[in-house]
Amino acid sequence: MRTFWAVIITIVLITICGFAHADDSTARVGAGGITFLKSTDIRMLQEILKISTSNIYVRYRFINESNEDILTTVAFPLPPYGWNPGLSAGDENNKPLESFSILIDGQAIKTVKTRRAVLANKHSIAKNKTAKKIINRDITEDLKAAGLSETQIFKSFGDVFIDSKGLIQNGLNKQQETKLKAIGVLDGNWPKWEVAEMVHWEQLFPAKKEIEIEHKYKPFVGIRYTSTHKGSPFEYIGKNDEVCLTKKTLTEINQKAQKLIDKNKSSVTIYLKEVEFILGTGRNWKGPIGDFILSIEKDSPDQIFSTCFPGKSKIINQTTIEYGQMNYIPQDKLVVYFYTLVPEKY
Repeated sequence: MRTFWAVIITIVLITICGFAHADDSTARVGAGGITFLKSTDIRMLQEILKISTSNIYVRYRFINESNEDILTTVAFPLPPYGWNPGLSAGDENNKPLESFSILIDGQAIKTVKTRRAVLANKHSIAKNKTAKKIINRDITEDLKAAGLSETQIFKSFGDVFIDSKGLIQNGLNKQQETKLKAIGVLDGNWPKWEVAEMVHWEQLFPAKKEIEIEHKYKPFVGIRYTSTHKGSPFEYIGKNDEVCLTKKTLTEINQKAQKLIDKNKSSVTIYLKEVEFILGTGRNWKGPIGDFILSIEKDSPDQIFSTCFPGKSKIINQTTIEYGQMNYIPQDKLVVYFYTLVPEKY
């Protein structure tokens, strides 16, 4: 038996969109699938991905094509989170992901959760010297050396709070505060670090045999909205290039909006829910994904969605649209926009 101890350091990045239309919008937070160090022996035969605004479900079928059993560490990176002041809807998704569950061949397994305090350095230069990227620096030991307890590091973020005057305060003593400011993790009293968590487990892939892994969780959904009136066409909310919003879809939204305006003698509020799934970790397995099935499930038949994905769509029922792709090399991420139109009286 060969044993591979894969040290997983992947952290799912938080993608926060600009809010042009509403101050109390909520940012989406991207999460994804399981990952481990790149394998030359384990192939992903199939991935079924179901995305809705209330649930992410993924089912994988793997086969170890080698002649020996492989024991490896498999991980699921959880979205990082920081201190949540709770002052606006924008803070809603800045919290731990608590709904993750996993099955191996239909059976629940025991997993281990590890966590680190990280500080994003947004000024690091990428290898090509032309693009900037975020590099997260592990500062867990620095915070411990400053005298912070695990609770202060991972839960209370230095016992920070908002006082009766609306000012940000912390519960650190002077010595701790001085040390934290010296290492650049306090902006005034605001803690700058985030907590990166990871669920992992030891997984046996028997030689020449298939195994099935399932996991699901409730996504952190971004929410925005705008209003449209008669004679004032809707253009779009969000980044058109990340969901391939076509003229056909835009026309459908506008036609539906104008019908609601005429019928109800009202304006129409267009609500946008955004869901992001990290796909790029699927490139760590041997070769492309043999059979990839993407299922998008709308909240209601009237909801309109848009996403960027190769291949033709197939209508399964009034709320479910399915895409299929053979020998699929995953893109970095998948973003789905769900549009809901609601008439509002003047």
